[in-house]
Amino acid sequence: FFDQMVRDGRLELTGGMHVMPDLNIPSGESFVRQVAHGRQFFERECGANITAGWTLDSFGHHPQVPQLMAKSGFDYTVFQRLINKG
Repeated sequence: FFDQMVRDGRLELTGGMHVMPDLNIPSGESFVRQVAHGRQFFERECGANITAGWTLDSFGHHPQVPQLMAKSGFDYTVFQRLINKG
């Protein structure tokens, strides 16, 4: 069911990385390895080409992150900083 929804374009997966990288001080090699491993995983397990990078609640955002994401094949990225309103 899940795989069919992805193939039909009814469900878009985000992420495309193995684990969330440290975006405040990006290491070129570690970032490339994260993306390469993550993309291979999503392609192999889900048959999906991930175009939405997901950096939920990451520590900082280096100014080069948009360029790194674009060069890694992401069309856009989703990020969020959770706030306690209590």
